[in-house]
Amino acid sequence: MKYIPAVAAWALLLLSSAHVRGEWVKIAEQGDKVYYIDAGNKVGPAGGKIKAMSRTVFTGNPKVKEKKAEEEYDCGARSIRTGFVEVTLSTGKVVTQMLDETERPQPGTPGAMKLDVVCEGSGAKGNGK
Repeated sequence: MKYIPAVAAWALLLLSSAHVRGEWVKIAEQGDKVYYIDAGNKVGPAGGKIKAMSRTVFTGNPKVKEKKAEEEYDCGARSIRTGFVEVTLSTGKVVTQMLDETERPQPGTPGAMKLDVVCEGSGAKGNGK
């Protein structure tokens, strides 16, 4: 079962390297959260799907500092699948986990805004239906 640690190590390397050379573009602010997309590291489109890193900074949360996630944006279906997540706590401790969650964000939400930015100009933009 060395596959899971290898995948986790690869994902951690991807997250840390994206942080170093990332081109974080501010997407939205909502309450105590600021949302970003790493516009410089998009991969795709492949089958109408684009992979990109997202980052959420928590400005008013005493326990969580930020969250980074590897996400797959399905421009045609207007959905986001979250894979690997790295959460940095206010103490400096980093917590990682593998997810497989898909959401269809409502118009006007930070998720919908992230989809718009990632899918813009990709040739994979969907009709939102």
